[in-house]
Order: sequence, then C-alpha cells, then structure tokens
Amino acid sequence: MEGGQGPYLYSVDKREYLDFVSDYSAAFYGHSNPAITEAISSALSPGFSLGSVTRKECHLGERIKGRFPSMERVRFCNSGNEANTYALVTATEFTGRTKILVFDNGYHGDTLNFGSGDNKLNLPHDFIFGTYNNIEANQKHTSSDLAAIIVEPMLSAGVLIFDEVVTSRLHINGLQGFHKIMPDMTTLGKYIGGGLPFGAFGGGGAPTSWLSMRRELGN
Repeated sequence: MEGGQGPYLYSVDKREYLDFVSDYSAAFYGHSNPAITEAISSALSPGFSLGSVTRKECHLGERIKGRFPSMERVRFCNSGNEANTYALVTATEFTGRTKILVFDNGYHGDTLNFGSGDNKLNLPHDFIFGTYNNIEANQKHTSSDLAAIIVEPMLSAGVLIFDEVVTSRLHINGLQGFHKIMPDMTTLGKYIGGGLPFGAFGGGGAPTSWLSMRRELGN
C-alpha cells in the first residue's frame, strides 16, 4: 500500500480499496484523520525522546485512569504485545509463582500467540492451556503455583489480567466496565495512540505498587 485517506487505501499500482480491516479496528477513525495528524504534529513540535516524564504523558495517564478504573497506576510502552509482556512479568514477580493460565487460540501479541501449532516465537513462560467458556474444566488449573490468568475472570487464583488491546475499542470503559468486572491488571494497545506503535499497562493495589515513582531512595 502507498497511502490511505478516510475509509480508503491506495496501492502502489494506483488501485483504490475500501478498507474493511481498518488496521484490525485500531484505525476506525479513518486513515489520515486530520485530528490525529494535528495531534501528532503538536506532540512532536516541543521535541520528543526527552528522557523524562512529560505533562502530556501525565494528562493521558489521567484520561486512561478515568476510563479504566482498574488502572490505578499506568505505565506506557511501545505496543499491546509489550504491555502484555510487562503485565505477565509483573504478575510472576509479585506472586513469586511461575505458571500462567492462557486459553486455546488466544492471541496477546506475536510472542504470546496460542493458536494452532507450536509458536516458536512465544516467550519461555510456563504456560497452562485452558478452554474458553468451560469453567468446570478450567478449575483444575487453579493451584498454589499459578501466577496469572490472562483474560478469563477467575478470582483468587492469581493476578487477573484483562487484555483489552482490542476490547477497549468496544466500550468507553472497556469490557471490564461493561461487565462490571475489576481485574488486577489491564493492558492496552495502539488504539490509544491513534494507531501508532503504543501501549499501556497498569492496575491497582499491591501487584502494581512497583509502578509508583514515589518510592523511597534505595528501593
């Protein structure tokens, strides 16, 4: 592809396509949206890669906290895949456990892809595979060495992580707000960056206490 405008894509051989994929829904504002283009230009003009927290970063964090009540603390990163990676590492570090419950055909990024076949790019965690919509069958996976469950809401078994990289686009408060479920941690992807490479993860309480910048020296 050579470019895009609104709902259309334009190929290098000058063909026009109506884009029903829309970057897998991350681009539902349309391509080259003037509001997003202007926001990007405005963000770049004072300088970028400043090596410190900026005012706009704080403002965005507050907006995210307002939309996703579970995200009491927020850290930004480069993608939804990276957000999920950080969330799982946070869960294993907090619990001191190793096993992570995932689900058949689940996808949380190229290095957390549990579709058909063995994905050689997956991170080397100790994954346990559950089945969607079968609570009874999944009960056997809850144990004292379970560090995290990503997506499925099963309380008191480990750190509950909601991957809302896609579902955050379906409701102003994500599906956690729609279903009134408060996960321990939430991950978000490029949708919150207007389709640019971007991500965020966060939560509340003890599991994410290390995210706070207000720590005593030496900790």
